[in-house]
Amino acid sequence: MRRVRPFFLLAWAALLSATPLDEQSDFIKKVQDKTKALDAARKKVDETCASKVEPALKKIVDDWQYGFDPAKFAGPRDAAKGLYEDAVKALSDVVKKDPTYDTLLSQAKAKKWDGISKVKDALNPCLTANQLAVKKAGLPIGDFDKGKIKEYWKILEQRVVDAGKSGSGGSGPTITVGDDGLVLWRCYGPANNPFGDWWVAPAPKNAKEARTSCALPPTNYLTKIRSVRFQAGTKLEKSTCVPLFGQPGGATQYFYDSSKYGDIKKCIEDFGESSLANP
Repeated sequence: MRRVRPFFLLAWAALLSATPLDEQSDFIKKVQDKTKALDAARKKVDETCASKVEPALKKIVDDWQYGFDPAKFAGPRDAAKGLYEDAVKALSDVVKKDPTYDTLLSQAKAKKWDGISKVKDALNPCLTANQLAVKKAGLPIGDFDKGKIKEYWKILEQRVVDAGKSGSGGSGPTITVGDDGLVLWRCYGPANNPFGDWWVAPAPKNAKEARTSCALPPTNYLTKIRSVRFQAGTKLEKSTCVPLFGQPGGATQYFYDSSKYGDIKKCIEDFGESSLANP
């Protein structure tokens, strides 16, 4: 019978004694990787909201400053909401992806590692990351707690309610501008597009009248009024501004659908802007 040399026995014993430690190290790395994945996915939601969702909602709020047509509003609003929902779904998928935090905790308890300092030091941050991720993944867009998404969403939801109560939508029949053209006006502030899609006639005398007749928020800061002549043949939707924000509305408004007809500057003669009185 061949004799086993002592140093082989020592090497084998060392291997056996090292295995639990290696297994424990591998486990700690899994926990740390899960924590990093949760933090990265949560950060991605914030980045998407700041760079895509919030600007999209702001554009809707700014663009629909004259009257409100839920039919035109629904598409852009739902697109912004879709961006948000895709981001939080991706976060939720990371939370649910194996190994989950609960799975990792169960494994630690089964191995009786949950009382070991190194394991606890890895599990505690993972628990926090998991709780924050679960909370954010469950937030509807109207409750998102960073930036102005919550504020913009509330404004847009209220516009839907107000438009429904008014009994008259923001849209109306499409008209074709006649041979003489059609002179219209647009009031705006520093944050608004001077060449947006909504225009009115006749010209408001001052900022207060513009807010009242065009049903703009009382806090809307209007400083300029621009006059243009739409060229013959231009298609415009004509309607009456509905009540919004506690304002009566009533102005005759015209909507140029730039998404359908292209850049508005191609079909107008611009008379320039002037200061709008703020009594």
